[in-house]
Amino acid sequence: MAIEKDFIQAMKLEISKNFTLNPYERIAFHKILSIMKSENGMNVLLRDIPRKGVIRSSAIENLKAFDNPRVTETFISLLSESKLSDKDVFNILEHIETFGSEKEASALISLISVNKTIPDKVSFVAKSISVLGNIDPYGNKTSDIIKQIAENQQIETESRKSAIETTIIREISFYENLLKENNDELNSSIYKALAVISEQEMAKYESRAENEIFTVLPDENDKVLLEIRVLLGKMTTSFDASSSQTKTAFILSMISCGHREYLIYTMKALSSNNPDLIDLTLFVILANVEKIRTPDVFLRNLISLSSVTDRDSELIIQIFEKFFETLKNNRSSNMIRNKINNFIIVMLDNFFETYRKSFMIPEIMEKDYPDNFKKIRSLVLNRFNPEIKKKILFFLNDDSYLLKNLIEEISEQIKYIPENEKENLSALIDVLWDTDQKAKSISVTRIQDIDFEKRYLKNRIIRLCEIIGRISIEDASSSLVKIFNYIKKYHDAEIFDAATVALSRLNYPYMLSELEVLLMSGDESEKMKAVDLFSLFSDQRSLNILLDYLKDNHKTNDDMALRILNIVIRRDISNNKAASQIAKAIAETNANPEIRKTAVQLIGKCGFEQDVLYLNELFVETTDNSTREGIVRALDFLLKSVSAESKKSVTSLLKKCLLDSSIKVRMFACMAMLQDGSADALKTIRDMMIIRNKAVQRDILNTLESYISVELGFFFISLLREEYAISQDIIPLLRYLPYEDKKDIDHFIINIFKKHEGFGDSSIDLSKEYMKEEEYFKSAKIDNLTLMFFDIINYEEILSQSSSSDSSTVARVIFSTILDVTKENSGTVSRMTGGKIVVYFPNPLSAASAMIDIKDKIYFYNSKILPEYQVLFSVYLTQTDAYVISEEITLIPYHESEILLKSPFKKRLFVNRNLSQILNYSFKCGIFSELAFDLKGSNFSVSELQNPLNFTMAADEMIIRLKDEEKKRKEIEQQLEEAMRIKNEPKTRNMSAYTNKMDEIGRIMKKEILEVNKYISKRSTDRELIKNTEKMLNNIYKRYMLEVSKTVME
Repeated sequence: MAIEKDFIQAMKLEISKNFTLNPYERIAFHKILSIMKSENGMNVLLRDIPRKGVIRSSAIENLKAFDNPRVTETFISLLSESKLSDKDVFNILEHIETFGSEKEASALISLISVNKTIPDKVSFVAKSISVLGNIDPYGNKTSDIIKQIAENQQIETESRKSAIETTIIREISFYENLLKENNDELNSSIYKALAVISEQEMAKYESRAENEIFTVLPDENDKVLLEIRVLLGKMTTSFDASSSQTKTAFILSMISCGHREYLIYTMKALSSNNPDLIDLTLFVILANVEKIRTPDVFLRNLISLSSVTDRDSELIIQIFEKFFETLKNNRSSNMIRNKINNFIIVMLDNFFETYRKSFMIPEIMEKDYPDNFKKIRSLVLNRFNPEIKKKILFFLNDDSYLLKNLIEEISEQIKYIPENEKENLSALIDVLWDTDQKAKSISVTRIQDIDFEKRYLKNRIIRLCEIIGRISIEDASSSLVKIFNYIKKYHDAEIFDAATVALSRLNYPYMLSELEVLLMSGDESEKMKAVDLFSLFSDQRSLNILLDYLKDNHKTNDDMALRILNIVIRRDISNNKAASQIAKAIAETNANPEIRKTAVQLIGKCGFEQDVLYLNELFVETTDNSTREGIVRALDFLLKSVSAESKKSVTSLLKKCLLDSSIKVRMFACMAMLQDGSADALKTIRDMMIIRNKAVQRDILNTLESYISVELGFFFISLLREEYAISQDIIPLLRYLPYEDKKDIDHFIINIFKKHEGFGDSSIDLSKEYMKEEEYFKSAKIDNLTLMFFDIINYEEILSQSSSSDSSTVARVIFSTILDVTKENSGTVSRMTGGKIVVYFPNPLSAASAMIDIKDKIYFYNSKILPEYQVLFSVYLTQTDAYVISEEITLIPYHESEILLKSPFKKRLFVNRNLSQILNYSFKCGIFSELAFDLKGSNFSVSELQNPLNFTMAADEMIIRLKDEEKKRKEIEQQLEEAMRIKNEPKTRNMSAYTNKMDEIGRIMKKEILEVNKYISKRSTDRELIKNTEKMLNNIYKRYMLEVSKTVME
C-alpha cells in the first residue's frame, strides 16, 4: 500500500508541476469534471462560461449533464446571446429538455417567437419546440404557441413539423384540419403525431390485456382512438399519391391505433415496385414490430413476400427475431409462438416441394447450355429483374437499339455488381456486342425462358431456413433434414448452405455426423466449410470431434488448424486433459507461430496447476515473440483458477515477462499483474506509455481498459497534454474507477484550477488569456471535416462476459481491422477506446470506401463465431467543422451518432443525408426512415451507405476490351499474311525467325479456335454439334503443332 500511495503522490506532484491549464489541458479537465458532477466541479465549469469560443463550448457541453438549477439559469440567460454557436444552443436545449420544467417554458416561447420566421434559425426553433413538448407535455403554458406555429403556413415547414410532433395538441380535429392543406411533407409529421397519441392511448390497456389474446383491441368507445381510426379511414384515398415517407408514417399510425385495415396498406407498400417504399416500410415495422396487434396474420403475409432484395430479406429475418424476443412467457404469447412456428414449418415444406418440382428437375436440361450462357442466365436470374430481362430481349431483336443506351437503362436499376459476378456480366456483354443475327436469335431462345419465380421461391426457402436457425424452431429439424438429403443428391448450393447453417444453429445431431465426415474425408473447401459450421455448435460431441482432428493433425500449419483452435478456445474446456495434451503437442511441433500462440493460450484456459511449470520451461526455451505472447495470456487464464501457492509461481513468471523485448508480451503481463495491483506492472506501463507512439498507447489502453486502478488513473491524467494528444482515449476509461477514486480525482482537478486561478479573486484580468486562446484555436480549425463514428454496441457485454484475455482479443481484432483500413484510406484515428472509434478522413469518398471495407471484414469475423459472441456495431459518417490538435479532435460531436445507437438497427452504415448527396455519384445511399429514430427535434436525417456504384464502369470497361480485341483481330490477320509469306520464302532464311513465327501462328490459331467455338455456341443450339466441333478443332491445333515440330527437326 505504501508503494501505491507513493506512486499516486508522485503523479499528483508531477501533474501539479507540469500542467499550466493551457487550452488543451483545460478542455481535458472539463471532461473529467463532468464524470463526478460535483458542485465544486460545476463551479469550475461555470467560471469558464465567460471565456467565449471553444473553451466556453467545452464548458457548456460538460455542464449539460449537471442536474442543478444554477446551470439551468445560466443556460437560459445564455440563450438570449446572438454569438452562441449552433452546437452550444443544442447542448443547452438538451439540458433543458432533460432537467427543465414548466418555468423554463416562458423563456423558450420568447425565443421561438423572435426566431420563428428567420430561415437560418430553423434548426434552433425546431429543437426549442421539441423541448417545449417535453417540459410541458400537457400544454399548460405552450399549447397556444404550438398551435400557432403548426397552423401558420408562413413559417418554415421544419418548425411546423416539430410543433406537430410535440403532440401537445390532443384534439384530433386539429390534425384533420392540417391534413386538408395537402402538404405531403407536413402530412408525414401529422401521421407520426397520430401514431404517438395512439401509442399513448393503447398503453392504458396493456395491463388489462396481459393475459388476453394479442388480437384484442381497446373498446371501440374509446373516443381518441376511434377518432384517429375514422380520420385514417378518410385519408386512405390519398395513400397512393403520397410520398414514400408519408406512406410509411401513415402505415405506422394505422399499426399504432390498431386500425383493422393496417395490413392492407402495409402489404400494398411491401408489394409495390418501389424499392425505397419497401425499404422504408420494413424499417418502420422493425422499429415498431411489438405494436402490431395481429402479429400472426401479419407475419404469415411477410413470409410469403417474393420479389424482395437480399437486404430486404435480412430485414424480414430481423423482424421475426425482434418479434420473438419481445414475446412474453404467458399463455397468449405461447399460442402465438406455436402458431407462427407451425406455419413456418408448413410453408418451408410447401415452398421446397414446389421448387423441387418446378425448377430442380427441369434444371437438369440447363446443364447442357454452353458455359457462357450458364453465366448469363445466372446473372439475369439472380441479379436482374423481369423488366431488365425484357429490355435485353428487345435489344437482341432490334438492330436500332444501341448497346450504350441499354447499359444506361440497366444501370438505372442495377448500381452495383459484385466482384464474383463480373465474369457473368462479361459473358452477357460479349453476347450483346455480337452483331450476327443468327447468334442474336439463339441468344434470345436461351434467355427468354428464364423464370424469376425460381429466384423468388428460392429466396423464400433460404429466408425461412435463416429464421428457423435464428429463432431456434427445433420442430423444423425434420423438414430441414429432408431438404438437406435431397439437395445432397441434386445440388443447389444456396439452399444447401441455408439448410446446413440452420441445422447447425439448432445443434442437430444428424448434421454433426455429416460435418464429421466432411472434416475427416472432404476436399479442402468442404473441410473449411465444415469448420465454419462447427463454430455454430456448443455441445460436447462437437468439441471432441474438433479435438480429435487437432490430435491427428497437430503438425498441420494451415488456416484450418488455426480456425479450429480459435473455435475450441471459445468453448468451455476447463479441466479438459485431452485438450491440454493436444495443445502441448501443437505448441511443441507446429511450425506456424500464430497456431503455436493460440495452442499455448489453450493450455492456460484448461486451467491445470501443473501446467504453470510447463509454461515456465516453455518461456525459457522459446525466443519466438508470438509463443511468448501466448504464454502470458495463458498465465492470465491460470491466475483465476490455481491455488495461492501456484499463483506465486505465475506471478514470478509474469515478472520475467515484464522484462521481455516484445511490447505485446510486456503489455499482456501488465494486464494480468494489475489484477493484484502490482507496482512493477505500473512502472512498466509508465515506461511504455511515454514513448509517444499513439498506436502503442491505444493498444495498451484497450488492453487494460477494464483493469484501470486509481494509480493508473492519475498516471493517465499526467498524459493529458498536447504532446500526447490522447485525452479522448484516456478520459472515458476513468469512468470504470470506483466511486471514491473518481471523487479523489475530481477533488484533485478542482484544486489545480484553484491553484492557477485563485477562486474568489475577481481582480485577475483574463482578457489577454482569452485572446491567446482565440489564436490557439484559430489555427486548429478545419471546416467540413469528414468524421466516421464506429460504435461497438455490445462492448460492455463483451467486457463483462469474457475473461480479460478473451475481451482483449475481440477488441484487438476489431480495432486492428479498423486501424488497417483507416491507414489504407488515408484516415486519422482521433479516439479508439471504450468501444468507440472516431476517425477523420481527407474526403467523404475515402471515408465511404473505408466504411464498406470495415463492414465486410467484421461480417466475415462474425460469420465464424456463435451469435452470442458476435460484434454488434453501428457506423455513422458526417461532415462538421472541428478543431484538431496534434491529430486529435478536441470536442467530438457525438450527439447524432448516439441517437442512431438507440435505434434497433445494428450492423449498418449510416450517412448524414446532406453528405449522402455528395456520395451519391460514387455510392448507393439508400433512403432511411426518420420514423425509426427518436430525433427529439434534432434537424438531421440519414441514409444508409450500401455499396459503390460500379455497374456502368464495369460494363464500359468490358466494351472497351471488346473494341480492343476487334482491333487486335485485324492486326492478327495481317500478321498471319506476313507469316505465310515468310513460310513460302526459301528455307535459307534464319531458322530461329522461322520457328518464332510458327510459334506465334500457333498462339494465334489457338485463340482463333476459341473464337470459332464461341461463334458456333452462339449460332447453334445443337449441343452434340458444339461438343464435337470443339473436339475436332482442338485436334486440328494439335496436328498443326506436330507438323511444325517435324518441320523444325528436318
